[in-house]
Amino acid sequence: MLLMFSRWKTSAQEIDLRELVPTQQWLVIKRQALRLMKARMCFEGSLVHLDETPYELWTATNGFGDKFHLLRYETNIEGYTEMERELARNDYLHN
Repeated sequence: MLLMFSRWKTSAQEIDLRELVPTQQWLVIKRQALRLMKARMCFEGSLVHLDETPYELWTATNGFGDKFHLLRYETNIEGYTEMERELARNDYLHN
């Protein structure tokens, strides 16, 4: 697994996936997140990225025993490099 983004640069980098959040629950959370992002006038590229990328929502832990949620996207090398190119054009993970 490749970690693309973490808000905390000094946090543990190992991730132990625990449980996939059910799709229906994830879709409700995603809709609410998109509404909040829109209300906060987030960069349009961020909204499009979250809406169109087939993320899964997982619960996970790290080496410190911290519990958290993460978005997981499984792709091939072509999909990964396209996402990397898009990030270079639009800094959607940081806006």
